[in-house]
Amino acid sequence: MKQITFYIVVATSVGCIAWSLRSHPIDSLMAKAEAVGPYTPARPAVEDPLPVAGPKKITSPELAPDAFDQIQPLLKAGRNGDRDAQLQIAKIMRSCPNYYRKDQSRMSLDETISSYQATGIGAEEIRHNFERCSRIWASADLGTSGEWLAMATKAKQAQAMALTAEDLLWKAHSEVLFRNAPPGSNPEPVVTDPALDTTLDPRKLLLEAAHSNNPDVYNVISHLSLLLFAGNPDAHALYYSWMLVACQRGLDCGKNSDLAASLCSHSAGACDNFKDPTDYPLWLATNSKVDLSLVETRAAEIIAKLDAGEYDELGLGS
Repeated sequence: MKQITFYIVVATSVGCIAWSLRSHPIDSLMAKAEAVGPYTPARPAVEDPLPVAGPKKITSPELAPDAFDQIQPLLKAGRNGDRDAQLQIAKIMRSCPNYYRKDQSRMSLDETISSYQATGIGAEEIRHNFERCSRIWASADLGTSGEWLAMATKAKQAQAMALTAEDLLWKAHSEVLFRNAPPGSNPEPVVTDPALDTTLDPRKLLLEAAHSNNPDVYNVISHLSLLLFAGNPDAHALYYSWMLVACQRGLDCGKNSDLAASLCSHSAGACDNFKDPTDYPLWLATNSKVDLSLVETRAAEIIAKLDAGEYDELGLGS
């Protein structure tokens, strides 16, 4: 799904937002209108395959309690090298957006509400973020989400590796856009957490993570498809194909899931008839006018390669 303390600075006078990622990162590509979201990274514009727009509704029970309290039971295990605890700490911290000015000082609640009026993020959501995350922001001894994620990645935690790969790919893409920005557009530079190891190869990380049969990894690959498979005419279909694989392999994709929360809250009746986890990605593909037969064919090919251990044939390393 904010923070690794990865920051990408939006090209507006609003200032800087922490590179915050929800535990269900697929939402980061939901729509251009959500380029700056409460739990999603402020990322560069990519041709988004999903038609859903509007501010997100906070529905996840995981995000409801105070984030500081969520982390406490995990700290001992994380500090003792438990890679799964390290990942969970990173994800909780990443779920907290950090509202910064350009000089990296934090904005007040009222200033944040005023600054984000034009983005579609309501005052209620911002207040919720402040209530849930203020103790995390004020804690000086917790480390950063980037540091926790780096530890889990080094320990070969599959989802952590995929999230690190995601951050590296978006950082590289953002910097290309920054360097190629047209005159007069005045974009802000990308700022990253020092814990991000930029010597790592994101594609190699994803390829290794894919060996885990972890549906969260396939979910990350899904919403990176427009970058991973750039130039491939099936890139949009692969977006939904990898999502379909993730749902088939155990990702919670039901109508009450966090993944479907934004769709179900903003598209009246869209989720009423969902009975199978695959209904969600197939509904999205249908409404994006993507050939369902192609989506299902590519998903079947992906699953066949995964089951056969033909990871090098997935196209992640090319």
